[in-house]
Order: sequence, then structure tokens, then C-alpha cells
Amino acid sequence: MKEVRISVVTVCRNSMKEWPSLSANVLSSLGTPDEWVVQDGASTDGSAEYIHALTDSRLKGESRPDGGIYSAMNRAVERASGEFILFL
Repeated sequence: MKEVRISVVTVCRNSMKEWPSLSANVLSSLGTPDEWVVQDGASTDGSAEYIHALTDSRLKGESRPDGGIYSAMNRAVERASGEFILFL
């Protein structure tokens, strides 16, 4: 039976206080073929640096200015490769 690949998408900006617990929970919940696509809106609180310091190969992080939450969501979906996309 073929494994289904799931993409979990998270868009954020200046969410550093949430990252330690969020990253631990999401990464421990992902299966081997799954991915976590993080789209950061050019945070200034250390969030982007924290995301890029995570070494899990299932994480696809990017930080750059965007046109708002829907722009960030669309950008993340373009980078996702899963058969199902879940927003968190």
C-alpha cells in the first residue's frame, strides 16, 4: 500500500515565543514521508533564525516579506509537495 504524503503548512510572523513547543509537537507528529512547510513573513523577533536552525529534513522553511496571510499561504502551498495539505 502506498503511503500518503501530507504537507502541514504554517504561516507566521513574529511568533518566537511559540516556536519551541510548536516545533517539538509538529515534528514529533509527522510521519516519515510527510513535510512541514513554514512560511515566515520576515519576522524581526528571531523566529526566522529559529526556523532555519531546525535540522529536520522534513521542514521546508522560508522567511521573506509577503502581502499578508493569504499571500503567505499561497506561497507555502506552491512549495508543498504533499497529496494533502493541512494548515496549522
